[in-house]
Amino acid sequence: LYRQWLVEAEKPLISLGAEMRMVEQYLALEQKRWKERLRVRTRVELEQEGQAVPPLILLSFLEQALTGSPADGSVEMDIQASGRESWLEIRMEVRGSVPSPSPDSLAQARRRILAVLEREGSIALTPSETSWGLALNLPKRVLEATSCS
Repeated sequence: LYRQWLVEAEKPLISLGAEMRMVEQYLALEQKRWKERLRVRTRVELEQEGQAVPPLILLSFLEQALTGSPADGSVEMDIQASGRESWLEIRMEVRGSVPSPSPDSLAQARRRILAVLEREGSIALTPSETSWGLALNLPKRVLEATSCS
């Protein structure tokens, strides 16, 4: 599994579908650790699965959120992706006592987006006491679907 992620990470861009498969694989591993304390809902518009994203762009934020101990309480996550005109919008909402992404990780994601998509995307973090939200807007660019199994 990790070897496949490393292969994908070497590519400048992967499809949203491939990124979401990696997210689902990572969350399946975390589910073993967190058990019923981790609840995740994903919704991706089918027509957006071929859109280009920098590899592991979501995994870095998920890892930060789940670095704590499952004994610290439960975590709920909603991840959704949809198209808006010439933009791909990915939203992640995390509820529970988990750390929010650091300013450095947001800046690094912005640099990666600009480097590989050659166009500015946006990342907005909305933290609160018991949750945080992340909105990622990327310029649409279609890739052929790739597999990550």
